[in-house]
Order: sequence, then structure tokens, then C-alpha cells
Amino acid sequence: AVETALEAGTGEGPVVLVVEDLHWADASSLELLERALALTDSCSLLIICALRPYTEHGCWAVREAIGKAKADSIILAAIQSFGQTTEFESAGAMILAEADKQDSASKPIIEKILKEYGILGCERIKPMGNWSAASSKDKVPFAVQGMQNGQQGAFPDGMPGYIQHSVEVPADAKGVQISWVAQGGGFGGFGGGGPKLNLAIEHNKPVLLGGFTGKISAKFIVEGKADKQLQNGSTVTLTGKCLPAGGGKLVLLFLNKGSTGNIVQTYVSKLTYLDGKEINPTACK
Repeated sequence: AVETALEAGTGEGPVVLVVEDLHWADASSLELLERALALTDSCSLLIICALRPYTEHGCWAVREAIGKAKADSIILAAIQSFGQTTEFESAGAMILAEADKQDSASKPIIEKILKEYGILGCERIKPMGNWSAASSKDKVPFAVQGMQNGQQGAFPDGMPGYIQHSVEVPADAKGVQISWVAQGGGFGGFGGGGPKLNLAIEHNKPVLLGGFTGKISAKFIVEGKADKQLQNGSTVTLTGKCLPAGGGKLVLLFLNKGSTGNIVQTYVSKLTYLDGKEINPTACK
């Protein structure tokens, strides 16, 4: 309907569409904007977009280091090769490849910046085990943003956690039991409400986010179910197709459909047999 209205308007004369605060756009708004941009090839339509630049990003640091014109040329050319499932490491490699084509002298400068900002060489999958926030300083991987922060449309499967987690599954394992305790607000449990967490599952590689849609690309998404034995806790027992065939790395990403909070405890048990008493079992069929 919006495209039809814009197209009809250009029949009476040139139209200028101004979009402000683009940095707050959700997935549906970006999709609409993409469709409107397609009209500029055939209609007298000018689209002006204004956004607040994110000056703390590594790409901004590249602009400051090698110059705006050179950085924009390299980065924008690399972006043309990005796909819906391009992750940070691949994106950084594409930027470096483009730098090598356009200005090889800038490549080591860009590479150094991308590593400093965690776009290259960053550990985004951390081993998961029995863990408690009370005895650890490493709390950031277990902070989970909520869906109330204007992101409902951007991440339909739930807000992804900052870090993914992995469990090494032995070849003879019949199941892996994952348990967690979550609290709302800060690490004291204040703030009301609380996270509502599911698990996205992949085998031997990271779970990926799908570009503008925010859709999760994973083998399975498993619902986190309450565990009566854990206060504010949830447990899932992963069996069958949930586990990598013949053993390997089980990669997990928390997805939050609740409010902002923190995971304060995790427990992992590798099961060599199943006795029918498993808590919230799922075979990911």
C-alpha cells in the first residue's frame, strides 16, 4: 500500500521521502524501506535517510585511521558480498580482501583495528559447565537483553544472548542435560519480571542471525521449561537429533522472549544412558 501511494504521488511530480532516526528501525520498517528504494529506479522519488552514527564501532575507527573516503569505499564494496548469514569473522575477512584490492597499504591497519574491536579473532563461543555468578567475575556472557527495548520485531525468535556456549559431547553420550537459573534486573535479582529463555541449537558451528530479519538460523530451537527442583530455574534434556551425530560440539544460544535479566547459575550433565526419569526431555524431531 505504501509503495502504491508513493508511485501514485510521483505521477503528479517528484516526491521526497525523509526517514529520520533510521538507527531505531525494526525489521519490518527496513523491509518497507528496501521496497521503497526499488521504486527509485523507475519513479521520480528521492529518499533521504538520517541516522545517528555508531562511533564506537570498529568500522568508524577504520574511517578515522585511513580516511573517510578510502574506508567507505573499501567497506561498502565488501558489504556487497555480505549475505543473510554472514557472521563477524567472515565479514572482517571480506573487508580485508577488499582492502587488499583497493589499497594494500591500509590492510594491516584495518586488520589491527578489526581485531581490537572483536570483529576478527574474537571468541564468541564459550564452554558451558557448572557455573555460578556468585563465584565468578565473568558475568557478561550471561546477561540477556529483554524484548521490551523496542526490538520485538527485530528478533522474532527472542533476543539473542551476547555470547554462545558450547558443550563437548562424547560419542557414547545418550543425552545432555542443560539447567539454568535466571533472575530479572541486575545481578541481585532486582528489577521485576525476568527472562523467558529458549535455546537455539547448532552442531560444530555457531548459531547465525539472519540479516535484517533477525531470524535465527539454527538446527533446532528448544523451549526452556521450568524445573521444580530449581528456584527460578529451567532444565532441558537434549537427546536424539539434538546431539551431534557421533559426538562433537553442541553449540547453544540463549534466546530471551521475556524481560532483561541475567543467568546466575548453569549446570551441565552428560548422560551415558537414559532411564526415563530425565527432566523435560526432547529429541529435536
